[in-house]
Amino acid sequence: MRPYSSQDIPSIYSQTLDFASQHANERHWQETLDDVEAAAVWAYHFSWIYTDPRAEQMIRLVADATLKKVEVTDKYDDRVVMIDSFCWDNHGLTQQYLRAMMQNAMTILYICTSNTIDQGSDILHELGHYAKAEVLSFTDVKFNQIEKSERMCETISRFAPAHLFLHISPWDSTPLLTCHALSGVNKYNINITDHAYWLGASFVDYNIEFRPYGETVSIEKRGFQEQQLLVLPFYPIMPVTDDFKGFPEFPSDAVTVFTGGALYKMLGRQDIFFRLMDAILAIAPNVYILVAGFDPDKRFDQGLNSMRHKERVFQLGPRSDINAVFENTDIFLGTYPTSGGLMNQFAARHGKPIIAYCEEGDAEGRIEELLNHQDAMFQSFSVMDDLMDYAKRLILDKDYRIHEGDRLKRGLMTEERFAQEFCQLVSTRKSDRPLTYDEINYETFFHRYLDLENQSGFPATKQLVMALKMDVLKSKVCRINLLEMLGRCTLEKLHRSIGH
Repeated sequence: MRPYSSQDIPSIYSQTLDFASQHANERHWQETLDDVEAAAVWAYHFSWIYTDPRAEQMIRLVADATLKKVEVTDKYDDRVVMIDSFCWDNHGLTQQYLRAMMQNAMTILYICTSNTIDQGSDILHELGHYAKAEVLSFTDVKFNQIEKSERMCETISRFAPAHLFLHISPWDSTPLLTCHALSGVNKYNINITDHAYWLGASFVDYNIEFRPYGETVSIEKRGFQEQQLLVLPFYPIMPVTDDFKGFPEFPSDAVTVFTGGALYKMLGRQDIFFRLMDAILAIAPNVYILVAGFDPDKRFDQGLNSMRHKERVFQLGPRSDINAVFENTDIFLGTYPTSGGLMNQFAARHGKPIIAYCEEGDAEGRIEELLNHQDAMFQSFSVMDDLMDYAKRLILDKDYRIHEGDRLKRGLMTEERFAQEFCQLVSTRKSDRPLTYDEINYETFFHRYLDLENQSGFPATKQLVMALKMDVLKSKVCRINLLEMLGRCTLEKLHRSIGH
C-alpha cells in the first residue's frame, strides 16, 4: 500500500458519508447508521475535524423516521441514567462516575450498548451490591442500533430520571438516537476522548471536561458555548490485579525505570523515545528499564537495536498485575511522541516520580493537565538537558526520588473530592473549577496521526475495511469502490476477500 496523503483522509470520510446519504434517501435506515459509524471510526483515527453536523443530522433523520418521541415528565431529581458503550473494568471513567452516583445516594439506571459485558465484572459486581441500581444490557438477544434505542427509550421513560450521562465510544450512534428521541432530561457527555473526533456534540446539553486541552477543542472545534462546559478532573481506578508476576533478576542496588502503554505512543519523531531511554541508562550502570503493554513487535526491536545500552531494557509484555509492577519499580518514564494518560496517573497514585518529555507547544502531550488537580505538583520538560538533570537526580538520590513521588500523589484528584464535585455539578450545572485554554496546533496533531497510520501497518484502514465488510450484500458497487481505495489492492483480490 502506498502512504496516504493529507487529502486522502477527508476524501475517504466524505465518500463513506455519501454512502450513508444514499441509504438515507432510499430509507435504508440500518445501512445509514452503519455507514455513519464507519465514517466516525475513520475520523476518530485522524481528527482533522472534531465534529460533523452532516453525520449528526443523518442520525437525527433515522431517529425521526424510526423512533417515537418520548418526553420524561414527573421526573425524580435523584435518578440518573448512565449510557455506556463499554462496561469495561479499569478503562474509561465508568467506575468513577458510578461510584460518585452511589456515594451521593442516587438511584441509577445503567445501560450498556455493547453486545458483551464480559470485561465488566467489577462494574456489575458494584452495581449488583448497590440497592438503588438497575441494569439494562443487550447480551441475550442481538439487537441493531434502532431496536436498542427503542428499548432504551421505553426503559428511561419508565425510570423517569432528571439526568442522563453518556460515556460512549466516538462512533456509537445508539445513545444518540436515544438522546434525540428523549426530552425532559438534562443530557451530559463525559468527554473521555477529548483529543479526537466523536459523534454527538449537538445531542447533549453539557460536556464534562477533565483538562484544558478538551475545553479548548470543545470551544474552538465542537461548537460548545462556555456555559455548556463543566470541569471535573478524574482519578485513576486501581485495578483488581493478580499476584505479582515478578521481574528478571536485577542487582540489589538496581534502580528500575518503568514505562509502558500502546506501542504507537513510542514510535516516530526520529526515534526520540529510544534515544531518551538510552540516555537514561547511561546515567548509571545500575539503571534498568522495564517496558510493558504490548506483545513482541519488530518495530520496537528496531528501535531497541539502535541503542547502546539495549541489554538493560527488558520487555514485560502485557501485564495484568499493573499495581504490583508500579509497587516494585522506582521511576516512571512517560511515552513520547504520544503521552499516556492512565499510566501516568497510576504512577502518581503509587507515589512514583515521572520523567516526561514534551515538545514546546505540544498542548496534548502535557501530562500535568492529568496530574495537577489540587496543586501544581508536576511539570514535564521541553528542554532535554533539563530533563536529563532531573532524571539524574532521581536516579542517584533515593530520598529525592521518594519526595518527588509523594508530591505527585498529593496533587491528584481523590475519590472523595470527585464525588463532592460531581454532586455540585449535577445540582447546579456549574463547576467551581475555572475554564482554561491551551494553544493547539491542530494541523501538527493531524499529521502526527497520519504519519502513524502510514508507518504502523494501516490500523485505521483495516478497522474501516472490516466495518464495511460487515454488510457486503448492501450497496456492493459503492463498497467495492471504497474498499479498493482503502486497500490499494486489485479488484480481483478484493472480490475474493469479501466473498464475491
